[in-house]
Amino acid sequence: MLFSVVVPVYNIEQYIRQCIDTLINQSFEDYEIILVDDGSSDASGSICDEYAESHERVKVIHQENGGLVKARKVGAQTASGDYIIPVDGDDWVDANLLTVLGEIIEKNHVDMVSYRHFLALPNGENVAVNDNPRETGTYARDDIEKKLYPQVLRDESGHYFRPNIWGNAFRREVYLEHQLKVDDRISNGEDAAVIYPMLTTINSLYVSDQFLYYYRRNENSMLRSRKKGYSWENLSVLAGMLRSGIQVDSQDMRDRFNRYFSHALFNVAKSHFQAGGKYWELRKEIIQHITQDENRQYIKQAHFRCFSKDHFANLVLRCRLIGLIWVYARIDK
Repeated sequence: MLFSVVVPVYNIEQYIRQCIDTLINQSFEDYEIILVDDGSSDASGSICDEYAESHERVKVIHQENGGLVKARKVGAQTASGDYIIPVDGDDWVDANLLTVLGEIIEKNHVDMVSYRHFLALPNGENVAVNDNPRETGTYARDDIEKKLYPQVLRDESGHYFRPNIWGNAFRREVYLEHQLKVDDRISNGEDAAVIYPMLTTINSLYVSDQFLYYYRRNENSMLRSRKKGYSWENLSVLAGMLRSGIQVDSQDMRDRFNRYFSHALFNVAKSHFQAGGKYWELRKEIIQHITQDENRQYIKQAHFRCFSKDHFANLVLRCRLIGLIWVYARIDK
């Protein structure tokens, strides 16, 4: 079997049918669809069962709620295809996705295929996204190191290789190696924990310029929930994983690492204001975290190009201007 499409599912009853319909109606035959119901409390699980009963290629796994990382692991371990294609359950794909990927893989035999996506807006408009430009074609190991690896984490201008797991197809062995290493506790940055270390090990990659994926901006999804604010502990766990996964041993990579986590600290602080709560209590909590030794070093050693957006965020953290984070959180709701 060539492809295993792995779809984590959690409380998305209003979206999951569209996702599955675009997968079962592919112009391709050699594939399976694995739906991982992560303890949904709505009708998502029963909808998945409905499709499995009427479509032979659809498999359903029901598990207690364990989070996105665990759902992806279970799906990947169940997969029997030569390549794994992760798809989020509230998104959908082009009818020719698998045909296009099959042709690319047959011709190039690469470890990873990356393709472009549309942003699906609530008003029904689909906007082509090209904010992570990469040259189309095949990248051998030397090309990955010279052209893509420098985009890992964050450069001085705040630019970076977007580490989305969706929008890619991976050779199963490569994907399993990196996905299974991700700590189940990670709920923000879980894609980066896979993609960035993977770029240091794969031998080949193909970048397609075709738009084959529709990413839905769903504020209630597993990735965008801010009810409690992003976890401070999450950052520490993610830092440990990335530090070992990409071997932060050169000065350039240490600089990128510091910039990445300085930016992440600002986002976590902002998310806590967006989640609500009393200003002075949140201010005290944020200062407590950004002055911890490890976090203070990220902020102090992160150097951005002057007047860039990330330079401003870093300056706010350095000077502990927590009120400005509160203002930005209200603007960026």
